[in-house]
Amino acid sequence: PPPVPSVMSGTVQEGTALEVKDKDIHAKSIAKFDTYNFKLNETFEAGDTMLTVADAGAFGGAGVDWSRITVDRSGLSSDYFAGIHGICRVVVLKSKAPMALHFTNYAIRIFDATDTHESALMTDTDKDTASSIEWVVNRFRGSHVIYDGSRSTEREWGEAFGGISYDGHTTMDNVLTVTGVNGVDDPMYATGGKNEGVLGDVIENKAIIDLKNTKDVVKEIYGGLATNEHNTGIVRGNTVVMKNGTTERIYGGYTYGTGAVTHNTVQFAGGTST
Repeated sequence: PPPVPSVMSGTVQEGTALEVKDKDIHAKSIAKFDTYNFKLNETFEAGDTMLTVADAGAFGGAGVDWSRITVDRSGLSSDYFAGIHGICRVVVLKSKAPMALHFTNYAIRIFDATDTHESALMTDTDKDTASSIEWVVNRFRGSHVIYDGSRSTEREWGEAFGGISYDGHTTMDNVLTVTGVNGVDDPMYATGGKNEGVLGDVIENKAIIDLKNTKDVVKEIYGGLATNEHNTGIVRGNTVVMKNGTTERIYGGYTYGTGAVTHNTVQFAGGTST
């Protein structure tokens, strides 16, 4: 990483802002700014980190008011969003020490959705004490993801998915193809299209399981899934294609809510369900 500079410090008064425009920046700490602005551009990819601090600085103790943290997305085009499949997390601020960042008046900040994507600014814990701040983009329509086991799904709680909606949009026309596992229970779940909101349908999504090793296990597989018990949307026309590997449970479509589940299919071309 670049050399660690001295403390970044301003004066707490109206109009005094720290503006971060690049990635892989390291600082000892940041303090005494009125606002903290992170300007995104189209070079950023999933997993990038903009600013890492060694000490919490202003974010220690009582912390910083969440309203003083801003993200400028004006430099992002529709073409940039079109290239995002599944989920993309860009860390705008990270502390080297775990759980060292503190905020007052914290609440996830949800931005206006496009026809295909949702995005939000949140902490990694979605609470007022955290290790990082993240800009998160997820695709709920037309997403195509291939998971080959080369990375862990721990950040997604052991799940690989094609498309997902957290904010009540219809999850539709997403495809997940799983060709490998990272280890035992990684992933534990594979889902073509998932909806975690109270609203929104789950329509015509697909999960394809084609593991290189027949004995590799993905415990639960869903073509389409609605997880919120209050969701009233329909789960329709979703498909699982099992080509190779082992699973314990396999569902074309499933809901934990109250909506209709119809015309979902499971196709076995190989593999084993125990």
